Amino acid sequence: MTITPDARFEYLEGIAALLLKFKPDKWGKLLGAEENLMLFMEFFDKPDVLVLVLTLNAAGMIVPCLGFPASLKAKGVYFIKKKPGNVNKTNIKESLIYGDISPAPVDQLIAVVEEVLYSLLNQSENMSGWPRVVSEDLVKQVHRLKNEMFVMGGKIRGKTLLPIPEHLESLDGTLESLERLPSLDSTLLHSIETIVIDWSHQIRDVLSKDSAQALLDGLNPLPRVEFEFWDARLKNLQCIHDQVTPPPPVTGRPASLADPPPPRSLRGPGSPELVPWRPGRRVRLRVLLKSYFLLVAPQLNRPKVNRIVEILEKAQSCYWPALQNVYMSVTDGLKEANDIVLHLKPLQILLEEMEQADFTAVRPISERKATGRAGARVPGAVPLPPRWGLLLGGQLRCHDRAPGVSLQLPTFIAKVLNTICLIWATSKHYNTPSRVIVILQEFCNQIMDMTRTYLGPDEVLKGLQGEIEEVLNGISLSVSVLKGLYRTYQFCCANMKLFFKDKEPVPWEFPSSLAFSRMNSFFRRIQTIEDLYRTAIEFLKLEKIELGGVRGSILGSLVTQIHEEVFELVKVFVDCKYDPLDPGDSGFDNDYADFETKIQDLDRRLATIFCQAFDDSNSIESCAKLLYMCGSLLERPLILAEVVPRYSVMLELFDAELDNTKVLYDAQLAASAAGHIPPIHRNMPPVAGQLKWSLELQERLEVPMRDLKHIDHPVMASSEAKLIYQKYDEMMELLRSYRERIYQQWVSRVDEDCRFNLGQPLLQRDASRLIRVNFSKALVAVLREVKYLNFQQQKAIPHSAETLFSQYETFRKFVGNLELIVGWYNEIKTTVMEVEFPLIKAELEGIDVKLLTAETTLFWNGEGVLEYIQEMRELLHNLQSRMQKPSRT
Repeated sequence: MTITPDARFEYLEGIAALLLKFKPDKWGKLLGAEENLMLFMEFFDKPDVLVLVLTLNAAGMIVPCLGFPASLKAKGVYFIKKKPGNVNKTNIKESLIYGDISPAPVDQLIAVVEEVLYSLLNQSENMSGWPRVVSEDLVKQVHRLKNEMFVMGGKIRGKTLLPIPEHLESLDGTLESLERLPSLDSTLLHSIETIVIDWSHQIRDVLSKDSAQALLDGLNPLPRVEFEFWDARLKNLQCIHDQVTPPPPVTGRPASLADPPPPRSLRGPGSPELVPWRPGRRVRLRVLLKSYFLLVAPQLNRPKVNRIVEILEKAQSCYWPALQNVYMSVTDGLKEANDIVLHLKPLQILLEEMEQADFTAVRPISERKATGRAGARVPGAVPLPPRWGLLLGGQLRCHDRAPGVSLQLPTFIAKVLNTICLIWATSKHYNTPSRVIVILQEFCNQIMDMTRTYLGPDEVLKGLQGEIEEVLNGISLSVSVLKGLYRTYQFCCANMKLFFKDKEPVPWEFPSSLAFSRMNSFFRRIQTIEDLYRTAIEFLKLEKIELGGVRGSILGSLVTQIHEEVFELVKVFVDCKYDPLDPGDSGFDNDYADFETKIQDLDRRLATIFCQAFDDSNSIESCAKLLYMCGSLLERPLILAEVVPRYSVMLELFDAELDNTKVLYDAQLAASAAGHIPPIHRNMPPVAGQLKWSLELQERLEVPMRDLKHIDHPVMASSEAKLIYQKYDEMMELLRSYRERIYQQWVSRVDEDCRFNLGQPLLQRDASRLIRVNFSKALVAVLREVKYLNFQQQKAIPHSAETLFSQYETFRKFVGNLELIVGWYNEIKTTVMEVEFPLIKAELEGIDVKLLTAETTLFWNGEGVLEYIQEMRELLHNLQSRMQKPSRT
């Protein structure tokens, strides 16, 4: 962009280049930007724009600004219009004043006042011809301005600097000047006394500051505010102490300063024997302070302070005690700050580590075990401490944590409270309730901040229509951590004596509400949000409930309508604009109160629906299914009050079921006693069938009994319920006894049945000379019984029956082959014609001889049965085949 030559820009460039010392090309780049050129023209053409400031950024580029910037990082140059108006090419030099700006303008102001203004106005030559009153007043005001700048510079650096009175330079510290002290002008004494009062006010302001001020102002400071306060106070008091107190005594001080010897505690090596300082000695504090102040040290204002001390003492000023009080206040305050900083340091280290603790790594408090001092159990503590200090007997000892060990937040909470207890027990100045309450409040603020960061104020309620279970887990985890804080605090209060060593313990007698007031509100808010989530989860489950029965569809539509209404109620919290984790914001409380009111109405409607569904259920099983579907909704107070009478109805149904079962049982016994076959499953053997009938009858009672036992309500433990349970137990005992009796009756005869029938011959011949298989029905019954008893997993089956059943396949083959043999033999005997009989007579007689063995001496449990059966099968199969051939041809 081409720029028309303009004398105004050339004038600004010349001055800026002289003061800022930038390269020539930088100015061209500045004007090459259109926005910069417009800014310059605005300064030139608008009468109300009075200030233009040019600065250099880190890259060395010129940055223009209309008005003084809030902060400067480098030197700048300003141009100010002398009066509102336009700046043109002809009047630019007359219209503007300019100058450079330091990055530290206050320091620049202080330097101008001290080195320029004060030096000019403090010279009598510059005020010659002025009235004496005017010149003295001007010098006094300039000196006051210098002192104010001096004090301001200290405040900027975080220190309290004590100003020096005027005219003090007139004393050179020699013996002659000090001897003239009584005859000094009262002006000097007055200025000194005024300065002493100013010192008192300055130090009083320092000592009157309270670390709890942020709490008193309604803020929520963290523990670092406490640490920074005492660190700054220690440095500030040390600075003041260095200004009013000399270093340890040195030898070779000026002979003109003849003064009493310092106490033993102030003497250096090689000093002669002096009177020791003891509490019983009548040594005036004035003498001690004078000797202490008058020791010469080449630092700060100490020589001038020494002169002030000597002047006040010589003049017997009434402000000498005020100076003593200044010294004592500073000394006492420094001791207090030293003690507190020393004892707070391990706590500071621990809290800095706690800020890095991960909420998600927290386990429930009940899953961790650790012991504290003297074997006492500290909730949430672990044996591996972090690198923190234990203040015992005033000595700081550090413990190392194993590398890679990450402590969890409840562990840090326990260690922080234990450390606070140790500070209470060992510190001389931090052992007051006011101090401990402050650090406890700030510690609670840090826990609350960590909880807020973990949950997220903007996200904690959005989970109501998102990952509701996941968010609820985080909220429940936060509640668990805060409960651990309360438990650990209660432990510390109850076991304060464990933290005191060789001295009388001092308990925490202040109300816990003083330290936990905001934490209590925050904890209640977190619990309320947790209740909100649990209520939402309970009602949102209505979407999956399906009701049966005659009115199932009608009741189901009513449930769906309630679900939709709850969804809209929850949406109010999801779309909220307030901070739900701020206990001081009542917006959440108002919405939650409205939510509870509407939920109570929905509870009543749901109670009516559930009661109607219960009334439509005609069995305990259907009632139990309804209970399972409704789940925790039935535990809500308003719903529970309506549903409880239905629990009694379930007990009545179960009682009626027990009566029906007893009737069936009695009928079964009556049938058995009358010799009738008891009702059993079709095709089942008698014993296994009766056992199966008994087990099914028992299961018919066990299922509803199990459902009733799962109902956790006092109705299920009432006297009526206990009578029904007793009735159930009696019925179970009757069925058990019945099974035992039936089974034992079978067991008592099964051995004899097996022994006798297995000892029978394989075949049996009737009067018609035909044969049949002689396998007893009793053995078949035993085999069937054992088969079904195994299905029922019956134990203690007799050995003989087990052995018989183990040979089931063998006997099946035996019987099958014998049936073939018997069939062929009987067929031959009944179908052979008279003309054919002579042809096979001899062969049949041989077969009859061999069959006689199976009819008389070969038994089922004998040896060689299989070989015999195979032999006879081949013989009869061969004969039967030959006799069939003629008929086929």
